[in-house]
Formats: sequence, C-alpha cells, structure tokens
Amino acid sequence: MKKYAIMRAASVIALAHAYMGTAFAEDGGSAPRAEEGGQLTEITVTARRREETLQSVPLTVQAFGADAIENKGIRDMADVVKQTPGIFMDKGFVQQDVRPNIRGLPATRGRPPVGILLDGIDISSESIASAGGGNLANMKLVDLERIEVVKGPQSALYGRVAFGGAINYISKEPTSDRVEGYVSGEVATYSQAELRGAINLPATDTLSFRFNGAYSYFDGFYDNDVTGKRIGGYESKGGAVAAKFQPSSDVKLVARASYSDDTYEVRPQYYIGGAPEVNMREAIALPSDVAGQQVGIIGAPQTTIGSTAYVAQRGKIGKGIGRVMLSADPATGEDFPGTHVKTFLSSLRGEFAVSDNITVSTWTGFTRSRSRQRQDADFFGRPLTSYTQAGVTQLAEVPEGGIATGFFFFDAATLTKQFSQEVRIGDQTSSGFRWAVGGLYWWEDVKQKLGSISNAGFSAGGQPVNIYSNLALLGGYGPAQDQGRTTEHYSAYALAEYDLTDQLTVSAEGRYGKEKYDYLFARSIAISTTAVNGVYPFALTGSVFEASTSTNYFAPKVGLTYKVNPDLMFYGSFSRGIKPAGMSQVQTPNPDDAAFGTEKLNNYEIGFKSSLFNRRLRFNASIFRMDYKDKQESTLVPVDFSVNPQGNVSLVQNVGGARIDGAEVELAGVIAPGLTFSVGYTYLDARYTDYDLPSTSPITIALAGGCTIRTEGNLKGCFVNLDGKRLEASARHSAVGSLNYRAPLTGDLDLLLESDIQYRSRRYQDNTNSYWYAPYANVDLRAGVENDRYSVIFFVTNLFDNRSIQSAQSGGDTQALPSGGLSMAAFAADKRQFGLRGRFNF
Repeated sequence: MKKYAIMRAASVIALAHAYMGTAFAEDGGSAPRAEEGGQLTEITVTARRREETLQSVPLTVQAFGADAIENKGIRDMADVVKQTPGIFMDKGFVQQDVRPNIRGLPATRGRPPVGILLDGIDISSESIASAGGGNLANMKLVDLERIEVVKGPQSALYGRVAFGGAINYISKEPTSDRVEGYVSGEVATYSQAELRGAINLPATDTLSFRFNGAYSYFDGFYDNDVTGKRIGGYESKGGAVAAKFQPSSDVKLVARASYSDDTYEVRPQYYIGGAPEVNMREAIALPSDVAGQQVGIIGAPQTTIGSTAYVAQRGKIGKGIGRVMLSADPATGEDFPGTHVKTFLSSLRGEFAVSDNITVSTWTGFTRSRSRQRQDADFFGRPLTSYTQAGVTQLAEVPEGGIATGFFFFDAATLTKQFSQEVRIGDQTSSGFRWAVGGLYWWEDVKQKLGSISNAGFSAGGQPVNIYSNLALLGGYGPAQDQGRTTEHYSAYALAEYDLTDQLTVSAEGRYGKEKYDYLFARSIAISTTAVNGVYPFALTGSVFEASTSTNYFAPKVGLTYKVNPDLMFYGSFSRGIKPAGMSQVQTPNPDDAAFGTEKLNNYEIGFKSSLFNRRLRFNASIFRMDYKDKQESTLVPVDFSVNPQGNVSLVQNVGGARIDGAEVELAGVIAPGLTFSVGYTYLDARYTDYDLPSTSPITIALAGGCTIRTEGNLKGCFVNLDGKRLEASARHSAVGSLNYRAPLTGDLDLLLESDIQYRSRRYQDNTNSYWYAPYANVDLRAGVENDRYSVIFFVTNLFDNRSIQSAQSGGDTQALPSGGLSMAAFAADKRQFGLRGRFNF
C-alpha cells in the first residue's frame, strides 16, 4: 500500500504544479504574528455565535487561525488537544473509543463532556460497544479557517452538548472576489506522506464555489512482534465542495458537502497483566473483615466477596513494559484490519437580515457514517501453534509449555445517521439591549452488527475452549448480533444582554430541552463445550431487549461584564451543564442494570482580559469552581465468564459528587520586531467529594483499600469510599508555550523559526488513583522560509523522543484464566519524527 500511495501523491503534486503555473496568492501559512507597529493581531471568533474579537468575549476561549493550523500541522482532535492546556484525550483499544477530558471532567462512560461542532452544527456522538465519542470525533481536518476551543459548560449556547466545553471547527467559505487556492504537501519519517489542496472559484458576483481535497498516509511507528508487520498506520482520502450564494448584504447561504474514506490500523499497545510471558500483575489480599462476607439484597441470594484480587501491576503505567504483541486475525493469519470509516457530512447555513439589526440564522446538517472495526481486544497475542484439546486438534495461542489461554476479538459494523435543524432570530448588534431566541431539533440513529467473540468462561477438558477453527470458518468472527440506539432532542433557548451603563453589561440565557433514547440490546454469544465435526459450535442466547429513557432539563447561564476601558475587561458568570440520563450498552449483562441518571454541573467563574503596553502584551486569566452532582461513573461488577468474556462488567452509576477548582492564564506578546511568544497554563484540583457506592468486586475493593460493610434499606453492601481521591484523567498542571521568530531574508522571502512546548503533570488512570501516567513534556521545532506564494518548512516533532505512556485502558485479564482479574493496555507513544512541509499558493 505504501509504494502506490506515495506514487499517487507524487503524481498529483506534479499535475497540480503543471496546472497552476501562474495565478494569485492566498493568505496563509505562517504562525500568528504582530501587526505593523508591533501590536498583536486581533483575532475574530464566533464562540457566542456572532463575530467578536477574542478579547471582547467574556469566556475562556482558545482559537487557532488558518496560519497556525497549517504551520503546527493540526490535523485531528489529538493535535488540537496537544496545543490546548486543560484538555486531555485518552484512547481506547478501538478507534471509536476517544475520550476527551476538559477542565478535569473525565469521559470514562456516558456522553463525552466535550461537544464537537462543524460550522456550528453538532456532530457529537457516543460509541455503543465501547466507551468514547465515536468515529466522528476522529475525523481528519481539512481546509479550516479557524478552530475554537470554548471551556466551561455551554449547554445554553450550544444545545445538547458542551457539558464541559466545546470544540468548533470552522471551514473556509467561498469568496467572490478572485480565483485563488493552494496545494500543500508533507513527507516525514516512518513513511508519512500528505497532499492537500483547495481552489476558490467565483461563478458570478453573487455565487462562488470552493473545492478541496486531501490524501494522507502513515506506516506506523511500531511492529507487532507476533506478525512481524508494522501497525498503527492509516490511509485517509477525502474531499469537499462548498457553495456560497450572497445576492445582497442581507442574505447569505452557504452549502457544504464532504466525503472521506479512512482506514486506521490497530493501535500499538503493551499488555500489563498475568500472561506467563509478561507476569506484570499483583495478588492483593482483601481485609479479613471483608473477605468472605455475603452481600446483596436482603432476602435474595447473596454474593460472597472473594479473598484475593488479581490486578495489573500498580503504580506508574509503562514501567517495565516489553513488546507490542497482538493476536493475528484467525481468518487471515495477518494483523487484524483495524478500522475502516466512510463518512458523508453536509450542511446548509443561512443568514437573513429582516431589519437593520435583526437577523434570522439557520443551521441544517445531515451526516452519514459507516464503519467496520475488527481487532484483538484482550491486549495480547502469540503466534499460532498446533494444539489438541479433548481430542480436537486446532491452531491456538499457546504459552510455551502451557495450555491454550483465553482470547477476545472485537468486531463491529456500525451505521450512524444524524440530522439537525436549528433556527434563531435576534438582534445581537444594537447598543443598550441585545437578544435572541431559537430552537433545535437533533436526531441520531446508530445501528450496529456486533460479532465480537471470546472463549473466556467456556471450558473443555478443564481448559478454555479453543475456537480458532470456528472463527476461520466464519471469516474470523462470531455470529452477528443486532444492537442500536436512537436519540431525539428538542430544545428552545433564549438569551438577553442589557447594558446597564456604557461599561457594565448583564446577560442571561437558558435552554429548555428534552432528550429521548431508544435502545436495542444485543444478545449474548455462547460456545458449546462439545466439539462437532472438529469445531465448537456457537449459539446466541437470551432475547433481544428494547428499552427507553428520556430527560427534561433546563440549563441556565447568567453573567456580568465590566469594561474598564477598551483594553481591560472583567467578567463573571454562573452556568449549569446537563448530561442526560441514559443506558450503558458497554458490557451490560442485564439491561435492567444499565440505566443511569442525569448528571449536573454548576460552574462559577470570574476572569479578566487585558491588553498592555500599547497592545504589545495580552494577559488573560480566570478562576473557576465546578460542582458535580450525580456524576456518571463506571464501576466494576463481577459476573460469570459465560455472561461476559472479561469476567466482570462495567456498569454506569451515579455517584454523589465531585468538585473541581481551577485557574487558567494566557500570556501573548511581542518581545522584539518579528519575535512573539504565547503561554497558556491551567491548574486543576479535581477531587471526589461524595463517592460512596456498594461493590461486590474484589478488584474495586482492593484498589480502593477496603470497604465498609453496612446495610442501607434492603441492601447489605460493601461500600467503597473514594472521597478525596483525584478525578481520573486530569492533570493538576498543564501548560503550552510557543516562541516564533520571523525576519526578512532576501527580497520578499521571510525566515521562520518556531518552537512549541507542552507539559502536563501526573495524571491518574483510574478513580482509586492506583495507576498513573508520568509527568510529560514535549518539544516541537519548525524552521523554514515563506513568501506570499511559497513556503517550505522543516519540522521535528517530539524532539527528545519522549516515549512515556500517556494513555491506557483497563479490562478483564483473559490471559490469566481461571483466576482472571484486571489487565491493562498501555498505548505506545508517538516516536520522534522529522519532516518537510511545503505549500504553493496561487
């Protein structure tokens, strides 16, 4: 694939240069810089759904313009998170399992706390068979005008999402003034190549079009020691067309449609657990006053708490890890194919001025995404060898001198459709009083064929059933099961701003919404323990289960803004974020246990924005407190392996609460002609304040350091208390800084020197704080030349080749049966990369 991909990219570049011999220059390609006279450039944003300068918006917002997106190589959400303090992103074993964390709000289960919008239209989703925000959160970013990251609850402003904040991607619009465009390319070590291009074509004075396309390829950083092949790469191709019709200054319509076809190989990961080749686990004895206790509903059969918990080695994740070893696909003997996603996105936005100050705005969106994910899900694999069990000889993964162990393969084919319609009318430009009212309808339908299969819990001759031959006959996967989710959201909102004086403004906004979920739960797969004609037959057990939940909510926000002068503003606000009730479809053995309640978040924030020294220095800061109530939290509950292949299930329950105290600081300035800097810093003190839940899991009890046996109502339980523990996935300190230098070199050619640095302190992987990621620092460098037509930039990412683990996922240890326990997949970090990026504007 690599050979032909690079040949295709080279051919397109050659054709593009041949076609674009002479033309005009399009702006773009450099890092943010000072204006003539040494002042910082003003940045225009639409964080409040209207055009304003960044310094006039009473919110914590980080914005990336087209120049920064190009030079920093921002291509997906991971790159946005890397450049933004106070936001973190964790991975799961599948591509759809992306868990963004903003201001300490973890995305362990339930809807992620960060809303994802494209041109103001909500495309956020939620995975079904795994945690995370779904494949749409991972889309490649092409031809963007701006990226805006808004922090703090924005439920009133952005609708059903933005519980803790939002990321809004704003595409470049067609213009009617001239033909212009660009072609850019990139090559880097580890066989990375990229080609992008766009062209703007005016048809008339009122109608214009913009076309863009992109192709990228990456071979991956790591080899799978089981197959000897490189994994972790991708191939992505896609394009978009936009049309703008603006017959007058009172009417504007912008339509856009895009299509992408992306393939992602399996993620390289290290297994931490009880497999004999690794042996990185601990046996923790439970306290004597807990082990052996019987708990449960009074008058019903009781559960006996075990005496020993087997868990992955505690402490710093990544210490002592060895090789990447993932199972081969039983159907092919090669690496699992990973994830293939085809996505169609379309939108229609309109603005209609009905008077000098009153405007009607509309946003219409439709999305269709089809994906197939197939890969190893137990974090570990071995080469296949011949193995005889109960008189049946098959291929199997067998430890040296041992018996065949458990395995778990993930297979899901998913079709996602979304439709949204939003309408707003208002006056947001007048002096004295500004207002707006609107409504939103949002619909999503997710259908999934789930063919995941595991042999854990099914024994023949006292050993886990070996079903590789079954899988080969079925194309490598179990019988498909149907599951799905349909979401319908209706909401209405209003906002008002009143200028009490020329300097003091009070504002209020609120959204009333209703959100309904309809669920279809999959059946369970059973494996016969008696071979028939050399294979162990599969069977679907149980029955299809349907269920529904709905939530009515009101999300308010009130604020006060005081402008001391044009260069200094103070603001304060109270806002509420709402995450609706729902049902978890991840590992749930009984749908009756899947329901969880609404999560609420109250945010109190004060801050200021200032420009100093004749606007050569920008200094912004804010402090905030966020109080959680009924936080949706994932808890482990043990079940028989025949019910779930990992030996335990992760149920979503509502815990009492948590609190996050934090501060954000932003500095940007001009040091000398051509030399600018920026620094962003976030401090978070995120802790549980009311976490007291019953548990029967020896793993949870052991990692929490024990529990208290007591009776509440009709339940005798072992209550785990995590009060004072830090919220998982957030760092106390995180910072991002950049230093940029631009100077004339010769003629109209400028020299560019740029550096970025990111830092985050220790983060905990779990809510018991038993596992943690080491503090992390990264440095990227860029150097090149640029004029209005050309730019050539050499870059290096991860200058010091820091490979410390920064993301991991826990699960059942199918490699250590029959004791099982908790294992972990630690995702391999990106290596140092050198590359060259070029751009031609016309």
